[in-house]
Amino acid sequence: MPGTDIMTHSSLVLRPDPSRTVIRPFFAEDQAPFIVEGHTRAQRIVDRVLSLNEQELGDELERTMTSLSSRHHDVEQVLMRRFAELAQMMDTLDGVSHNCALLISAYFSAEYSFEAAALFNPSIVLHPDQSELPSGTIRFAMSLRGIGEGHVSSVTFRTGTWGIDGTVVIDPPSGTVASPQVEAVEGNGMDAVTRITCAGAKNASESILFPVTTSQRQGIEDLRMVRLVEDDGEVSYLGTYTAFSGSVARSELLRGQDFRTFEMRPLKGRQPNQGHGAVPEADRRSLCDVEQAG
Repeated sequence: MPGTDIMTHSSLVLRPDPSRTVIRPFFAEDQAPFIVEGHTRAQRIVDRVLSLNEQELGDELERTMTSLSSRHHDVEQVLMRRFAELAQMMDTLDGVSHNCALLISAYFSAEYSFEAAALFNPSIVLHPDQSELPSGTIRFAMSLRGIGEGHVSSVTFRTGTWGIDGTVVIDPPSGTVASPQVEAVEGNGMDAVTRITCAGAKNASESILFPVTTSQRQGIEDLRMVRLVEDDGEVSYLGTYTAFSGSVARSELLRGQDFRTFEMRPLKGRQPNQGHGAVPEADRRSLCDVEQAG
């Protein structure tokens, strides 16, 4: 393979897979010319579902669940979490049946292709599972920046092996993805710490980190990971990435242990934001905050 005195170029080519999608919240609203006073588009959708007879409801739900389940894990749980969110926003959902709740939730969810346009900027670390490998071979986990629909960047993962002879093999990514569960750990607004859980993921390629906070609205870009071993032997994975809100870019920190659960928080202090122009000088904190945040 061609190369230089400091690197060897691999012949491997990673290509985006537009068929890999994640289920995201969607809320239907009328554009200005079509607003109906006192009867929102969201409520009209709910009313249409509630008007279906038992046979119609069953047929539509079966079609929807069959389609989604071919690409996603735990679809019913994902939709019921979405229904709980909708119930907090709309006061007309009390007492609806379980099947109605599932179908309503499906209409207020959307599949998003997070690798629709491009896949690049890899970062690799030693995989937490090094079992059942030939002598001299290691298993690694790789993060990649995927550009999806709307030119929004997410973090997607692959796994692979690296042999003692230099051979690198990338495992085929799973055809199904675990839709993340998002929860606020502490704080709010731009300083919030957020936990992302891909509980149904059977391997790293089934986990996805897509923008969930205001600071990340237009992208999570270029994650760079390191494997950190504590004095007591505990292993965690840390990574910095650029969060882009659409107008402001800033550095944030990712922490995880098993490629299923991650915590995301802003990096604070003078150095993390040099060059981004993300935080005014008056709002920057001392460098000791970086250590505390980690």
